[in-house]
Amino acid sequence: MKIKAVCIIILFSLLSCKDNKARNETTTQDTIPIETDHPENKVIPAPESKASSDPIDSLKKEFTRINTTSLSKKTYTYKCDELITIDYYYEGDNVVKAVVDFGTVGDHYQKSEFYYRNNKLFFYYDFTEGGPACEGCIVKTEKRYYVQDDKVIKYMKNKEVANCTVCSFSETSLPYRVLSAAETKDFKTTFCK
Repeated sequence: MKIKAVCIIILFSLLSCKDNKARNETTTQDTIPIETDHPENKVIPAPESKASSDPIDSLKKEFTRINTTSLSKKTYTYKCDELITIDYYYEGDNVVKAVVDFGTVGDHYQKSEFYYRNNKLFFYYDFTEGGPACEGCIVKTEKRYYVQDDKVIKYMKNKEVANCTVCSFSETSLPYRVLSAAETKDFKTTFCK
């Protein structure tokens, strides 16, 4: 009889442990179970299983990479109506970023950033600030062009998605003239109209 009682207690204990283990391993479709002997004994989210096919994500990653990488920089100034400052950022021999500070003409200030991958524009940021005809008014405008194969795939004006006014870029457009001027140093043709 004692042997039966001990066997029942052992069997009950084993079933009880198995039931607890099953409860600890309950998961949803987007989680990974952690072994019950893990110190924190918790469930963590599963890693993303599919690669992002959104081209905007790829452009943002390249933008971040450029802005967090150590790059060499060359600065040039040129005077048209006002003094223009051009900063070129190089990765090796290739320009990956150009920042053009057009300065202030009258009540209008403008600064643009151009991002390149393999000598092709992929992102263009344009900031303008100016006082319109109303007294005390200052209008700030930010334009973001996400570009793939010289075509705008997303345009944002003041952080809102909008219809692009310039929807494609050619070799004669400003972003490519800026890139070309890095080599030719012909800033007059690039910036003075």
